[in-house]
Amino acid sequence: MKRLKLRWNKPTKKIELEKGSILVAEHKGDVNYARYVRFKQLAPQFWEKMDSPLFAVYLEKIQDAFDQGKYMKAHAALLDYKLAIDMSKQDYDAWGMCFALISYEKDEEVSFIPNDVELEEKLSRMTKAGLMPDVIQEGVLDFMRASPETFQEHLVVFEVQNMMSAIDS
Repeated sequence: MKRLKLRWNKPTKKIELEKGSILVAEHKGDVNYARYVRFKQLAPQFWEKMDSPLFAVYLEKIQDAFDQGKYMKAHAALLDYKLAIDMSKQDYDAWGMCFALISYEKDEEVSFIPNDVELEEKLSRMTKAGLMPDVIQEGVLDFMRASPETFQEHLVVFEVQNMMSAIDS
């Protein structure tokens, strides 16, 4: 039996910080599956504390899967939403955690799967090295835009919230 060897693309976007540099994944193919799944779980928290328009997006995914007889897919979408609700109660920045998932420090292996504590420590190191919030947001949004089949609804919610913020200002 022939075994397939998984290979991830090495992230190519280099960001220079005041103290060093990091590589940032630009597409879901640049990170391993576990990092990608974690990113998807954290992404809903960018714009809400789970009581806003993204609920409609999840509900539609659940209903579509259910209507197609894909009960496991509907259940998985419901569990993703529940996990996002539970995680929104925690005290960390979803933008930063997602950025930590798609970025790599010097000598960090692409196959490495950090836990939440390691992600927070990594984000702290990068921030101390000069990583700015706008770079975090831009990197995360670029990553999401490169995978519209997964993140289109999130990007739409982000744009709508930006428009609403502009109107309120």
